[in-house]
Amino acid sequence: MAPSTSQLSGNISPSMEDTADFADANRGFVESLNPCLIKNARGDTVWDNDEFNFLHQQPCPETVNPGLWRQAQLLSKQGLYRISPSIYQVRGFDISHITFVEGKTGIIVIDPLISCECAAAARELYYKHRGVRPVKAMIYTHSHLDHFGGASGVLPPVTKENSAVPVPIIAPEHFMEEATSENIFAGPIMRQRAKHMYGSQLPRSPIGQIGVGLGMGTSRGTTSLVPPTIDITHTGQTLTIDGVRMVFQMVPNTEAPAELNIHFPDEKALLVAECATHALHNIATLRGALVRDAKAWSRYLDETLMLYCEDSTSDVQFGSHAWPTWGVEKIKKFLGQQRDLYAYIHDQTVRQMNQGWNGTEIAERMVIPPSLSREWHTQGFYGSVSHNVKAIYQRYMTWFDGSAENLWKWPPKEEGVRYITCMGGTEEVLKKSQVFIDQGDLRFAATLLGHVVAAGDEPGNNAVAYLQCKKLLAVVFEQLGFGSENATWRNFYLSQSLDLKNGKRTPPGKNSSGMAAFAPNLLVEQWFGALSITIDGQEAGKEEQPFCIDIHVKDISEDWRLILSNGALSYRRQPNEEQSSSRTESDLALTLDKIGLCRFLNGKSSSSDILAVRGDVQAINKLLSFASITSEVKNHCTNCEKRDERCQRREHNRRLPSRRSPDPATSVFPLDRRPDVAATPPLTNDTLETPSALEYIDEREHRLNQPPRLTASVDRGYIGESSVMSNHGPLTSESTATLGSFSASLEMQTVIATRADQLPSQLMIDASSAAYFKYLYHRIPVVDRQDITALCPSTLLLQSLCFVGSFLRHPKSTKDLQKLEEYYARAKMLFFLNQEKEPLTTLKALCFFTLWNVKPPSVVTIDCSWNWLGLAMRLATQMGLHRESTYLQRSTPSCARRIAWYLYAQDKMQAACFGRPQMLRTQDFDLRPLSLADFSSCENDQARSFILWTELAKIYARMLSAKDAEFSIASEEVLCVLGDLRTWALSTSADFRICDDQGNKVYHREYYEYLACYFTCIITYFHNFGKYFQPSVASRMSLVASSCIIGLYQEMDYRDDINYLTAINNWSMMAASLPQLDNIPRENHGINARGNASNHGPSSLEELDTLLDILRQRGFKFPGSKSIVSKIEHLKLEALSQHNDPSSPTSGPARRHLSEPHPEPHLTVLRVHELFPFPKTLSSRLELLDAIEAEDAIDGFFSNYADWSIGNMFGFDDINLLDYA
Repeated sequence: MAPSTSQLSGNISPSMEDTADFADANRGFVESLNPCLIKNARGDTVWDNDEFNFLHQQPCPETVNPGLWRQAQLLSKQGLYRISPSIYQVRGFDISHITFVEGKTGIIVIDPLISCECAAAARELYYKHRGVRPVKAMIYTHSHLDHFGGASGVLPPVTKENSAVPVPIIAPEHFMEEATSENIFAGPIMRQRAKHMYGSQLPRSPIGQIGVGLGMGTSRGTTSLVPPTIDITHTGQTLTIDGVRMVFQMVPNTEAPAELNIHFPDEKALLVAECATHALHNIATLRGALVRDAKAWSRYLDETLMLYCEDSTSDVQFGSHAWPTWGVEKIKKFLGQQRDLYAYIHDQTVRQMNQGWNGTEIAERMVIPPSLSREWHTQGFYGSVSHNVKAIYQRYMTWFDGSAENLWKWPPKEEGVRYITCMGGTEEVLKKSQVFIDQGDLRFAATLLGHVVAAGDEPGNNAVAYLQCKKLLAVVFEQLGFGSENATWRNFYLSQSLDLKNGKRTPPGKNSSGMAAFAPNLLVEQWFGALSITIDGQEAGKEEQPFCIDIHVKDISEDWRLILSNGALSYRRQPNEEQSSSRTESDLALTLDKIGLCRFLNGKSSSSDILAVRGDVQAINKLLSFASITSEVKNHCTNCEKRDERCQRREHNRRLPSRRSPDPATSVFPLDRRPDVAATPPLTNDTLETPSALEYIDEREHRLNQPPRLTASVDRGYIGESSVMSNHGPLTSESTATLGSFSASLEMQTVIATRADQLPSQLMIDASSAAYFKYLYHRIPVVDRQDITALCPSTLLLQSLCFVGSFLRHPKSTKDLQKLEEYYARAKMLFFLNQEKEPLTTLKALCFFTLWNVKPPSVVTIDCSWNWLGLAMRLATQMGLHRESTYLQRSTPSCARRIAWYLYAQDKMQAACFGRPQMLRTQDFDLRPLSLADFSSCENDQARSFILWTELAKIYARMLSAKDAEFSIASEEVLCVLGDLRTWALSTSADFRICDDQGNKVYHREYYEYLACYFTCIITYFHNFGKYFQPSVASRMSLVASSCIIGLYQEMDYRDDINYLTAINNWSMMAASLPQLDNIPRENHGINARGNASNHGPSSLEELDTLLDILRQRGFKFPGSKSIVSKIEHLKLEALSQHNDPSSPTSGPARRHLSEPHPEPHLTVLRVHELFPFPKTLSSRLELLDAIEAEDAIDGFFSNYADWSIGNMFGFDDINLLDYA
């Protein structure tokens, strides 16, 4: 029988009559989950606590240690429990517990179990009794999976309807590093041993698994790792979230490398996550891990006592395992005894170690003091005194016990053969083993039988006796397990007994390849560390000549060198290329992004993962083969592979295959000769005889005559579920070679004649790329850096990119605009000639085309942003980008998702701008909201800015839908739109601020752009729904929003950033002008919006002049700006003419609409300031908000003035139709 703690402490044990633990375990019980059976979406069982009901239905059987049976009865209790007035805990839904701390408006979740399904079920049980409360924060107490894996099951669901702002995730410092690195090197064998430690293959019964001593077992559901957003770095650090005060204690390198405790002063509650539990814990766990520091463990528990217990500041102590302890004195006793237990085991082990005893001897000699042995919470149900003592010895003295005969022992198999020989054969070993069993010495019987099993079926080992030894060893293990007080010992014994009975005594992990899984969230250094230990050194050592591979991880700007030499793989972080010109040449240089590298190391790579390559690709194939990773890298690039073309490598000078072009004078459109492109004679019969020209023409004809290739199943045309065409399986792609040959030939001749596929210079490409990622990515994040740096990037994409780069340049003359048109024309030609066969790449170019706005919107033309947006949305819909279900198999889902959201947002903005119908209905668009994880080529501020824009676009969509249903819309829906605007404005403060804590301006151009769009939305809102409010309210709020817009654009102008704004900003400027125009008559008579005689800050005329100056600057690039300037100047003159009666209903810009009826104002704008949560330095007119909330707001000066929101003077369609003469 395995020794218990009591056997190691002079046979002193706790009393079975002590029922205090049962009282504490039942205290605060609210309700259990019946049945306690949790399943995943597929119907598979994730957790079944009812499997342990037998523990409460019968007395302790002979097959279970009584103390362990008692422990299992306590740990198998499940349900919702109240710990303190505001702290609740759900127990028995996993090996750990989840805690809910109630704040003023929501809850703080602590340690969300292993599986998302279990965490979600626990949350629902809490909601059932306490009501639905939003999650305000989440806390991970330490870096073990059972304390963070279920986070996604509790956090607010990310859906189109509910895209809540991410809540704070709090964790101890270094949490991510420790959470991801614990099992990197020894992961495969540790996972195998964990199956035995937790008894996952055993039945739940009195002869099987009855828990693990710390809980009942581990769930088998979906796990997640949501990174922390707040690090706890030191003891005493305090946070207050939703009114809940929390004081943290850092306890690193105790039960986990990164761990913390939490004190709740207002609740007088102390959370000690796992340093003090109702069982002795592990100094070294049987599954395998680094040996923990028992001395530090004890010291931190003493610190806990001193900080949170000495002054009676804690009435209840609880953890993420077991049950709480109530009462100041009981808490002090419990924590003090836990402290002393770990200190005693450590100190006495080291004392006897220094006396010359080895770890095994000390474990046998160790006697626990009676005062500790009498307590239930010190018993070895999870950790044991025996294996903890050996762990401490190992921490200081390593594996060697100091006896020379143990320096060079035979391996188990060879040693077993020799023992069998010495004892006279297997039959004699079997007999002697039975003698020791009869004497009750199961431990030595297991040793003898273990030698036989280890020897296996070696020659001379009697086969019949060998099988009898295996069966007998299974019986011995079973008896040892039945008698073990320690749950993990029991599970190990019974699991290996089961293995022997099933005929598989192979040590865990022996038959596994040992190949580590390279998780995407690890560091590159961790990947290479794991790769190095999977190398077959014997095979690799046969390579006489060392070789090295340089890997540039593009998206995270890391350079690594791998060196395989003498059978060992070394890896080092390299300085950047620019900083190390003297770097020795490598055999192979690869450029990948991090995801591509991860796929490589997991054996799931393809040539599409390589962004650039130099050297012999067989070097990487050879290296991976030594690690038993199959990955054949092809020596050509992504774009050529997907187009089925012969790869034309482009070096740094971007040289193309030689070809002839017609005289520019006869081209489809004139092209200026560029200094970086040599002039070529016209294409004639003579020149076609040159090999290079023939090669070029032949290659192009081959490519153009190829049928379009579907590079992946997701690029097939999307067919909705409601279509009859979807009822007969996927449609295949078929083409006929005889069809399209004329078109292909004509397309080829057109491309040659126009030089449309002539690549720009590398300098221009690099400059355009830099400008795009710096100034425009936050608005159109449709291209990743690897799209541009690939071996043979798309010509269409590069031409489009140079068009974007030219668009962003400050135009100095019309020549700059001609260059802009040149790149645009070439890209447009390639698009119409169907030269790009990759639909997603084509879609990226179309998104860039939406920047083309050289004609006013009143001019009907297909060569405009509105048309390009429609084409892009049609193509995206054909690809199914509007449906979340199509993203499961996409190779680049993040990029596709960003494209879809850009098109959605642009559609809403243009529909609001032009008053035209939406092209994509919200109900047809079911994509999940974007997150920072969807962005890899930009700074987080750019990503957050675009995410904010998509959220604002959803508000525009709701407003447009409400406007379409204007005659049937309820007033509640009108206010809901206003509520959405308020939420958006308040949420932006989490990411961006206009002023810092000292009141200094903080400039974010991206944020300023979207703030201008937000204020435009307010003006548009009151334009559409102003009739539901008092005219004074609509007018004043629109005037405030207008001044804010002008202030934003003015600062951007001062910073020379106006040039980088897209055309849609003209709409914002036009919208901003209207409230100012409406206010001019009153200001001319010395009356401001409040009805007072003066007003601080710029007047409406001054703000209009600022706006007009900015619009004139933009007229160079956007001719439509000139039309807007003309319209505003015309309306300004009209407003200035109103000198006699500024409140006359027949004067002013709104005069043409007074005859239209509108309802009596009946809605009130509540919490006005929350719509403008910005410092008054943004605009002096923010002071007007005070008047709106005053009691006399409805009787303000504007109450007798025409409701400016009625009519269509807001539309753009009549800009060029007005008579300005």
